[in-house]
Amino acid sequence: MSDAAPSSFSGVPRALMAAVIVMGVAIILGVTVLAVVLVHRMTAPRPAPPAPAIASAAPPVVDPSRLGSAASGTATMFSVPPNTHIRSAAARGDGTIAVVLSADNAVGDRIVIWNPASGRIEAGLQLQQTAP
Repeated sequence: MSDAAPSSFSGVPRALMAAVIVMGVAIILGVTVLAVVLVHRMTAPRPAPPAPAIASAAPPVVDPSRLGSAASGTATMFSVPPNTHIRSAAARGDGTIAVVLSADNAVGDRIVIWNPASGRIEAGLQLQQTAP
């Protein structure tokens, strides 16, 4: 008989014991990394939110000599159908103006792309409301 005390791990294979130790260390490292990331995200300064998109206040790129003048009677005109009003307009970078027309008769809104240099409507889109 030997004088050594019996070990409670004497029947466990060494590979299993090594796997348990490695997994324990991995769990401790994983929890530590999560804690560090959590603390870092809570204490780090937040970047400023992006600025909202603002419509350009620059005038459209149109040759003023092609527009005519109101005094000479050759001013560029944009006419709208009866019972329709211009709800909004926005200058575009290519010299055209996007105009939103709203009708009083609930037909729906209309978006047109108008070229003041030529005095023509280049594109249009009819918006209609659908029943829910």
